[in-house]
Amino acid sequence: SGMTTPGVFQANPQGWSDGILAIFDYSGIRKYGTYFGTFAADGIAAVDVDDERSIYITGFTNANGLSSLHGVHQSALVGQTDGFVCKMSERLDDIVWSTYFGGGDEYPRDIFVDDDNNVFTCGQTGSLTNIAYGNSHQPVYGGGNSDAFLLKISNGTPRITTLDLGSQQCAGDTVRIAYLAHGFYNTRNIFSVQLSDSTGLFITTSVIGTLVSWSPDTITAIIPPTTPAGSGYRVRVVSSDPY
Repeated sequence: SGMTTPGVFQANPQGWSDGILAIFDYSGIRKYGTYFGTFAADGIAAVDVDDERSIYITGFTNANGLSSLHGVHQSALVGQTDGFVCKMSERLDDIVWSTYFGGGDEYPRDIFVDDDNNVFTCGQTGSLTNIAYGNSHQPVYGGGNSDAFLLKISNGTPRITTLDLGSQQCAGDTVRIAYLAHGFYNTRNIFSVQLSDSTGLFITTSVIGTLVSWSPDTITAIIPPTTPAGSGYRVRVVSSDPY
């Protein structure tokens, strides 16, 4: 008892062991305090703060229940013990986003947030999968009892990239618009394909296709049959409910 303050994210412990996070003022007086965990074993290894005073934590967990949003890096526990990264509000009363990472044997040791709010965490792992991505320095497990890892999570600011259609389209055609969705979106989010005017401006737009989603996908759209011929048209994808 006595570990938390009113109105915080988690007022009571949930399982065998939980993380505990507290914020103190310059005089050493506690302002906020919260538990952080699931019904199993959880621990916070490191904390950092960005320029807007949001709190970032990393640690380990043995259970599901920490991932707050669709579209995060890894939405569920994969093995016995995964790492997690979480962004919390300044008052510790809400989770902005949180994600698992790893293949079941991860123990983060530190976390750092850069000036662009990219998040870096490092530690040790015994997992053979779910650690290395893309053109990484070491894409496979090196052997032994454990390897070190370094993970970067890009700034979660929502951003959508529409991919090239690749060919000429005509009025009345059905087209498939592939897009990449960066950042986080709520489950009720709708991605919409907008068609510009003939000069490429989106001052007046036509919605030609929609999809309820929170992640990268492809939207089926139809170019209106009454669309005048022209070579200056553009399409873009917008979201209704980014986080």
